[in-house]
Amino acid sequence: MGRSRTNTLVKVNGEVVSGNLIFIGVCLIDILHWAYLLRDDSNENPNSWRFYKRFQSFDLYYLVARMFADIFTCVLGLGAAMWTRKPILTLPCTTIQLLFLIIRGVVWTVRLFRKGFAKLNATNEDKIFVLCEFLLPLIWAILSILIVRTMKKLRAFEQLHGYAHPPVIILTLKNDDNDESVQIEIA
Repeated sequence: MGRSRTNTLVKVNGEVVSGNLIFIGVCLIDILHWAYLLRDDSNENPNSWRFYKRFQSFDLYYLVARMFADIFTCVLGLGAAMWTRKPILTLPCTTIQLLFLIIRGVVWTVRLFRKGFAKLNATNEDKIFVLCEFLLPLIWAILSILIVRTMKKLRAFEQLHGYAHPPVIILTLKNDDNDESVQIEIA
């Protein structure tokens, strides 16, 4: 008995869980966030990357590292965790995003203590992007924790109702020369 992966809303113990929709929404917000940072830069409309160039090169390395971490640990890692229903795949996302929160908290606290935000000549756009430095990793970390919670509830629900069998994929290899075929089951 296989399970359907087409439903995005699942009711577990009277609670509606819409993890896939939230995951897709956070992915889109994160992609737009990075696209906006990397948009075309001009003197009359500078992008936020120029704001970060005023600081140490550490900030640029941080942004590049966080962009790749968002792609690999969050988008791909949490997606794989939801697809395979293996909670261990959420651990890199949770760990890395919480580490990013701590790093940026320390960096911006020291930076604001030394200079203050007004002296940084930051536009509203730059301030929003700095706010996203804290909000997006926090949202990713919370989402990864909620995905683990949801998977545990689903596992308990499936075991209670006998749906705990993983989907079975049957691969059929056919030899055209002598009409023999071999079936391989992948669970």
